[in-house]
Amino acid sequence: MTAATLRRAVAIGIFTVSLLGLLPLVLKEPVGLAAAAPADQSVIEVAPEKVSLTFAGEIDRDSAHVTVLDADGRAVIAGRPVVDRYEIHQPISITGSGGYSATYHVRFANGAVAAGTVAFGVGDGVPPRVAGAHGGHAGQIDPVTLTVLAANVVALAVIGWKLTRRRPARADPPT
Repeated sequence: MTAATLRRAVAIGIFTVSLLGLLPLVLKEPVGLAAAAPADQSVIEVAPEKVSLTFAGEIDRDSAHVTVLDADGRAVIAGRPVVDRYEIHQPISITGSGGYSATYHVRFANGAVAAGTVAFGVGDGVPPRVAGAHGGHAGQIDPVTLTVLAANVVALAVIGWKLTRRRPARADPPT
């Protein structure tokens, strides 16, 4: 095996391994909040008995929790949450009208994490504005990260191309 062939093989191997390393980021199952009942920013007439959150990925039962608070920051939880594959049902006890917020933190079976807040009003209540909520970021890849990953792939392609190029043979210097 010549030195040039060895360089080509190493370059192709590095490029292939790098691409395979990026595949899980690109092919990862999308996760995040798909639906909520009561819906975010909705106002309903009758107080619900539970808050139900449906996600786009399968939930890890042991790592999911939901906290429901009234406008004064008091918990209105009435039991443990029930996790059913893609859904969480948090029993609640609401006795009056007002604004309420349900904050969730969920780890999915594929390792991704989603956190956010759903706000709703009951009766004549107005949904509270939730400061600093994660509202559905759902662990998605942000555009900056995606751009940096693309730049890395381009850089690897250029390096691979340069390693596989044939160089002209050097002439021995005259003696």
